[in-house]
Amino acid sequence: MRVYDQNGNVNGSGSPCSIAPVKFLTKDPTTLTTAIGNMQAAGSTMIPTGLLWGWRMLSSDWSSSVSNGNGWVSTDKTLPRPETTQGLQRVAIVLTDGQNDPGSANGIMPAPSFNGLTGVGSSLLKAPTVTRDDGTSLSNGSTTSVTDINAFQLAVCTAMKNDGIIIYAITFGSDASSSVAQTTMRGCASPGNYYHAPTNATLDAIFQQIAATLVCCVSRSDREKRWFVGGQSHLASGSRVERCRFPTALFSSPAPDNAPDRSCFRRIAEEDRQAALSCPETI
Repeated sequence: MRVYDQNGNVNGSGSPCSIAPVKFLTKDPTTLTTAIGNMQAAGSTMIPTGLLWGWRMLSSDWSSSVSNGNGWVSTDKTLPRPETTQGLQRVAIVLTDGQNDPGSANGIMPAPSFNGLTGVGSSLLKAPTVTRDDGTSLSNGSTTSVTDINAFQLAVCTAMKNDGIIIYAITFGSDASSSVAQTTMRGCASPGNYYHAPTNATLDAIFQQIAATLVCCVSRSDREKRWFVGGQSHLASGSRVERCRFPTALFSSPAPDNAPDRSCFRRIAEEDRQAALSCPETI
């Protein structure tokens, strides 16, 4: 018996059926690099599918402790953290090198009917609460239509933001320079969080900029608060139990002169003085 993937190819090395599973939240750069290296570009582009899996990574319903062992596999069974966790800040970054592309509707198992979004063997995209730009309902939507997929993507982004998730959206490269791709991703992002990266260097700078705006806090002591700014520490007394630092993995130590961390530190410091030295835990 032969097994076919969603593009009608016989299953085997390099086919979409042999792809590695999604990697859950981790701070281990080696684990992340290995997972990325195991990915193989193939098939079409379905951005809302990636968004939905990203949302599941940030939803406590998918934690092992809440789902009775049926959630994400992790050494920390409390991940994803409960949404009610004090100071928790949930952030998702979506990156694409082009607009949604459902792929060919031809073949033994056409991509629009086997895309991980609509179910197996169907291209129907039934989302009656979602509307297209022309005001019509997506109750009869289809994954063969880029317009319908874009409308569904924006609805997913809106639902994520309504759930309290901050979204950064990035279009990358010349294939993502179309107005449709950029408009859709701009609408997906939280206000002010859309970027376009025409080159690798620009993309790297964007990720460093995003990293510099995210602050992580963990318990420290009753009287001490330590700020790490691009590898440089600053002590301040406070009544909260926190240690705050920038995620320094993307910075050298000390931080490069062009890193926006120092101004961000001053802003965060002032905000914390006004908010009883509180700051978010970012995952």
